[in-house]
Amino acid sequence: NKNYRMNEKQNHLERISSRIPKINKCLESSFAETINERDRAVTAVKSAQVRLEVLKKEQELAQMLQERLIVVKAKRKQIEREWAEVTRTDQLSELQQKVDLWEKVSGAWVRVTDRKELKINFSRLKDGVSPKDCYVTLNANSGDVWEIKDCRPTVPGLQPLLDELNETKDLRKFCT
Repeated sequence: NKNYRMNEKQNHLERISSRIPKINKCLESSFAETINERDRAVTAVKSAQVRLEVLKKEQELAQMLQERLIVVKAKRKQIEREWAEVTRTDQLSELQQKVDLWEKVSGAWVRVTDRKELKINFSRLKDGVSPKDCYVTLNANSGDVWEIKDCRPTVPGLQPLLDELNETKDLRKFCT
């Protein structure tokens, strides 16, 4: 019986021993696959880290561009305001030149009074009559319709001229 058991154990050991090369081969193959998977994972992690760094730099660049865009927009608005002011100043200067020429040619000058009325003084008058004594004061408080507030001296036939002014809105024609 003892021999039998020994033989059994010997046979069992031989069977196990015969399987060891096969198991080793499986283990080696499995280990190689694990190493390959690990290498692919390491490569993927490194690639992800590189991509993450690129994305961080892109985000920083986008933030910087956003900040610069805000600065550029503010500068643009400032330049537009300054340009509008320059344009307005140029327009006012040009308009003043036209008014000065018109006053010189027509012999009349126009001023806005404290009560927001338009006072037109006439300077081409007969000798002995002062321009400050000859004027027409107009008021447009009721919208686009001009009204005569005051006139010195009284001018006969002024109402048809006023009607024409309200119709044509041509103040130059009214003053000349």
